[in-house]
Formats: sequence, structure tokens, C-alpha cells
Amino acid sequence: MRKKLLTGFLLAVFYSTSTFESVYAEETIPKNKLGDPIPNTTSKSWGTAFSLSSNGLGLELSKTLNTKGNLVARLGGSYLPISVTKYQADFSGSVLIANADVKLGSIGLYADWHPFNNSFKITGGIAYMFTSLNGDAKLRDSTKQNDIMISPDDIGNISLEIKPGPITPYLGIGFGRAIPKTRFGVSFELGTYYIGSPTVSFETTKMLEPTSSQGAVLKDNLSGYQWLPKLAISFNFKLNK
Repeated sequence: MRKKLLTGFLLAVFYSTSTFESVYAEETIPKNKLGDPIPNTTSKSWGTAFSLSSNGLGLELSKTLNTKGNLVARLGGSYLPISVTKYQADFSGSVLIANADVKLGSIGLYADWHPFNNSFKITGGIAYMFTSLNGDAKLRDSTKQNDIMISPDDIGNISLEIKPGPITPYLGIGFGRAIPKTRFGVSFELGTYYIGSPTVSFETTKMLEPTSSQGAVLKDNLSGYQWLPKLAISFNFKLNK
């Protein structure tokens, strides 16, 4: 008799607990107008973007990291090469012909945090920089020294290379979502990379070789430029519904 009462009591407790869990689950799971559960896909959202920035043209892939949707990871890269050929500049009464190749760009991993659950965001990350400047220059005209005409090729060339540190941290703020709530959105961002003191290579040849010491002066002058600003506008697309 006691065994039957104990068995009946345990079955009653099990049934009551199961019923409570079922009712609680039905009350807490969001439902649509038809009463069907709405799946929580926020943490599974993916997005992509095309960006225009002071660091070049770029592409990004983004992924939501939490269920609230206010923390998003972005993997992106940008690149823009610029070439200048036969640029003429007056230098101490002499005309220099300069050529330069400027590369802007980076590839990095970033995280957007929306602290107020709106479009305002704080962004942090780390990037590998492609940015560099390579240039050379020489006199355009021959020069006369002690009744002897010296050609530009005999005078010599100046070569210059400037590169920031390859691994750079990044911090910025902006408005807009990398993964918009609708299919398409636009975001703006203002930030800066910490590039440290850039590496400077300054070389001269032939008659200009005694001026190679100016490389140390140039490096010292550039040592204060340790931040590389970034201004960007992105056109963002949500990949899943």
C-alpha cells in the first residue's frame, strides 16, 4: 500500500513539474500573430559591406556575437594605390622631377559595440597595414660648376621610403550597424590607427651622397606622427533574414 502511495506521489510531482515547465516555456517564448514561436536568429546574423574610406576601398564580412545584437565582429580589408610620375617641384631654385608610389590599405579584425542598443557604436580592433610611400627624385636640368656642365644623371638621385609599423591597434566611434535590421543600411565611422614611429629609408647617390645624413633629420621630424586617422562610409547588407 505504501509503495502504491509513493509511486502515485512521484507521478503527480513529475506531471506537475512537466506541466509547469510547458506553461512557463509557452509564456516566455516570443510568438508571432499566429501564435507560432519566433526563432531567435540574432546571434546567427551575417552581413557584408562595401566601404569608401581615407584608407582606400574596402570589403567586409560581419557576424553578430551575442543574442542582443549589440556586439558585432568584422573582418575587412581596404586598398588604394596612387602613383605620381614626373611631378616637378621647385627646390632652392632648382627644379626636381619626382616619382612616387603611395599605397593605402590594411586588413583587420574589428569589434563594434553598441552600448545603448542604437546606431551609435564604439569600435576597437587590430590591423595589418599595407600603407607605404616609395619615391625618388632628381634634378630636371643640368647644372654648371666651374665652367663644367653636369647632367642630372651625374649629379645623382634621391630615394625615399616611409612605412608605418605593420601591426597597429585601432579605436573609433560611429553611427550605423554593420548588420542592419533591414536588408540595407549605411554607417559612418571616425577613428585612428596607432602606427608608432614610421620606418624611414633615405638614400642618395653620386654627388648627392653627402646629403644622406638628412635621412636621420627626416626620421626625427616624422617621429611625432604616430596616429593615422580614418574616415569611412560603409554600405551594409544583411545576408540572412
